[in-house]
Amino acid sequence: MPAPDFLLSPAFRTRLPQLVQQAVVEARMRTYEPAIPRMLIRFLDTAGRRNYDLELRRSVPEQRGERFAVASLNALIGNAAGIGQKAGRDTILEVDVALAYVRKFCDFWPFC
Repeated sequence: MPAPDFLLSPAFRTRLPQLVQQAVVEARMRTYEPAIPRMLIRFLDTAGRRNYDLELRRSVPEQRGERFAVASLNALIGNAAGIGQKAGRDTILEVDVALAYVRKFCDFWPFC
């Protein structure tokens, strides 16, 4: 099974709230806006098929899989947490994620 298959699987999208929650805890924040997983799903819906096709063109050892995507998600939430912390909050807002995403666009594969 090719590494990027998770991009087209509903299972990864279903796990996003749990993955976001884990990333929030790791970032030492209290909570997050419930809209954030839905926002990430929209990003995947927009870029998922394109990213899948691009990954399949890579050699198998170079293909990025779910582990890489989770690391990217953790980095995105970590950056968003930094924005929230600078604003004196312990909650990550959707706007924090959007700002972190814009600041480092396409550092957060497969969400771009």
